[in-house]
Amino acid sequence: MATIELGGNISLTGFDAVEPVQMIVLKKIVGNSVKNYTEKAAGFQKFELILDKEGDSYKLKGVLTAEKPAEAEESGNNLFQILADVLKKIEESL
Repeated sequence: MATIELGGNISLTGFDAVEPVQMIVLKKIVGNSVKNYTEKAAGFQKFELILDKEGDSYKLKGVLTAEKPAEAEESGNNLFQILADVLKKIEESL
């Protein structure tokens, strides 16, 4: 599983199966969310997304490393919907 590093504090693992056009949108969404996390989470260090794709189904896990760590996990067929759900759960836990 390949890992893509964005800006030094964001890593995306398992996203090599995602279409390039989808990756552009996904990177912007994640980047904007992480910007909010850095402002809200004391001691923010890193945010990691781990994608596992089986057929048409996705399993996505988000891990925030900070003074108060947070994790969220979702599964489904719509990558952008489960991404939104994971990012929302992380933000709500801050």
